[in-house]
Amino acid sequence: MKYFLTLILFLNIVIYSQTDSNGNPIFYSITVSEDTLDNFSLSSNYYTITNNINNPESSVFVSENPSTEEIIEFVRTKPSYYFLVHQNQVVSTMIMVLPRLDGKKSKYSYLIMNPNNKQQIEIPCEISGDVTEVRAAELLKQYEKDSKELHIGPKNFILFGNVAYSTQPFNEVKNDLVILINKYKLYDKEVDLEEID
Repeated sequence: MKYFLTLILFLNIVIYSQTDSNGNPIFYSITVSEDTLDNFSLSSNYYTITNNINNPESSVFVSENPSTEEIIEFVRTKPSYYFLVHQNQVVSTMIMVLPRLDGKKSKYSYLIMNPNNKQQIEIPCEISGDVTEVRAAELLKQYEKDSKELHIGPKNFILFGNVAYSTQPFNEVKNDLVILINKYKLYDKEVDLEEID
C-alpha cells in the first residue's frame, strides 16, 4: 500500500491529460528489479510501451494502432524508468529518468523527489543512448517486423523503422544511481535536496 501511495504521489509530478477518478495520471509500469544494498533497497520500475501508447485509459495514449513514427516518438520522449529508494518499506526518495531530444540525440536527467518534504531537483544523467535498453528489448519483442538488434563496436543498437538507435544500458543507469544515492545519502528520508550541488 505504501508503494502504491508513493507511486501516485510521484506521478503527480508529471502532468498528463488522462487522470483517474482521484485526479492522478494513469501511466502503467512493471517492476524490473529489486536490489538490497548496504544502506537501502532500490526498486526499479519500467513504464511499458504496450498498455500505455495503445491504451485509451492511459495518460500517454496515442492510438490503438500506433504508427512506427508514433511508437519511436513515444519511446524517445516518454520516461522509461522510475526508482524507489526505501528502507523497511518506507520510501525516502523517488527518481525518474527524464528523456529529452536535443536535435536527433537523446539527453537524460534524473528528477529526484523526496516525498517526505516534497522537495525535488533535476540533475543531468551522463549515461548516453538514444533508446533505453529495456524499451529496446520491448520493441524487439512487441514490434518484431519493425525492429532488429545490432551490435556495432562496443555499443548496442536497435534498428527500428529502418533507423539505427543506440541503446542506453540499464545496469549503467542503475549503477550510476547507486553512486548518486550513496553520495547524497538519498536513503535518508530527511535528506535536504536543496543542499545537492
